[in-house]
Amino acid sequence: MATNWISALKLVPWADVVKNAPFVADSAKKLWKSVAKEEAAPAQAPVETVQALSPEMQALQEIDSRIAFLESKVTTLQQEMVSSAELITALADQNAQLIKTTGELRSKMRLIIGAVSVFAVGTVISLVVLFVR
Repeated sequence: MATNWISALKLVPWADVVKNAPFVADSAKKLWKSVAKEEAAPAQAPVETVQALSPEMQALQEIDSRIAFLESKVTTLQQEMVSSAELITALADQNAQLIKTTGELRSKMRLIIGAVSVFAVGTVISLVVLFVR
C-alpha cells in the first residue's frame, strides 16, 4: 500500500506544482472574494393555503410554495459554496506555505550535504596523511 503512494508521488510533476503554487493561491483568493460578494437571496415564507380557493389560486399557491422551496435550496447551496471557497482558500494558502517551506528545507539540505562532503573529504585526507606517515 505504501509503495502505491510513493509511486503516485513520484509521478507528480513537482516542478510544475512549485511553479504554479502562487497562481493557485491567487486564484483561490479571487474565488473567495467573488463568492463572498454574492449574497444569498432571502427565501420567502410559503403562502398559507386557504381551504376554499379556486383551482387557479391553488395552482398559484403551489407554484409559490415550490419557488419558496427552491429559493431556500439555492440559499443553502450558496452557503455551501461560500464554505467550499473558504476551504479552497485555506488549502491554497497551506499549499503555498508548504512550497515555501519545502524550498527552504531544500536549500538547507544542500548546505548540509555540502558541509558533510567537506568533512568527508577532510576525513579522507586526514586518514591518507595518517597512514602515509
